[in-house]
Amino acid sequence: MGRVVGMVSIACLVWVLTGFSEVALADALNEPVVMTQDGCFVGAEAPGTGGVVMASVSVSEQAEAWDRLQEARGQAMSGSRQMFTDDFEDGNIDGWMLASGDHTASVTSATAANGTMYSMEVTGGANYHYTGAYATFPSCTPSYLSVWLQPAAIGVSTTYFVVGDSSIGTNNGVVFLYAHDGGVWRIYSGSAYSSLNVYTANTWYHHEMILDWNTRLVDWYIDGVLQHSGIPFRSPSTTAVDRVHAYHYAYSSTGWFDEYYFSDSTAPTATPSATPTDTPIPTVTPTPTVVPTETPVITPTPAPVPATGPAGLGLLLGAVGMVLALSFYRRR
Repeated sequence: MGRVVGMVSIACLVWVLTGFSEVALADALNEPVVMTQDGCFVGAEAPGTGGVVMASVSVSEQAEAWDRLQEARGQAMSGSRQMFTDDFEDGNIDGWMLASGDHTASVTSATAANGTMYSMEVTGGANYHYTGAYATFPSCTPSYLSVWLQPAAIGVSTTYFVVGDSSIGTNNGVVFLYAHDGGVWRIYSGSAYSSLNVYTANTWYHHEMILDWNTRLVDWYIDGVLQHSGIPFRSPSTTAVDRVHAYHYAYSSTGWFDEYYFSDSTAPTATPSATPTDTPIPTVTPTPTVVPTETPVITPTPAPVPATGPAGLGLLLGAVGMVLALSFYRRR
């Protein structure tokens, strides 16, 4: 222990006098990454311990990974699964705060990702973590994280994307991603997981991460290409996240951040509103049309027809005889 302390003290002096980077110092010492009380940083661009894991992904793995990413994208964009989004297209950075005075943050139209108009520009850095801009959101367990990042320079540790909970300052979050001063992107999680390729300054890179909260592992993609699968969560104790940080470690650095999109692909889509039960239209019982009863045509009773035939003729002759007799009698 005394040898390590002595080496650290001497190395700190050498670093101060020569201007070596903190990573070069850590590599030279081959010691765990620590921050001493006097402010001397040993590999502190990513606090923790462990070696470097280089990316190595086969063609078949990339094909399978692409399918997984497409599925995650499709699920993430459907329904109301969004946990946190900000594309700065409203022309402001409302909702973002500064953790300290060594950074500035503002919306800019000078550069933006993915064909959009605006991004967030963050400048500053003082060899400390979590001192730049940050935003909070309701506690959640996102299964998909997406962000576009653009560092302004190579050779310095900048453009940090760190997602975690309220204890992020001590547990370093679930995802700890940054532009490493060696020219590659890195996710630090006990070990440093490096990107397949070096990055270029002033170029946008689309980072996507698929998180499995059961296994507590992350698959990391850059521009749709798998970099590493099965990266352990940076903090094994974190059960949910509620904030994201955007900052630089190196002094006086600049970088741009855009198109934040966090979602839970396993969450249900928007709860549909209850389909109202249609009120049945009451059936109107039709009033039956009363068919008027036809007034029967009264057939007049025919006048009695005098009897005909022999009996009738006798009566008629009798009547005539009586009339004649009466007439003869009156004459006398």
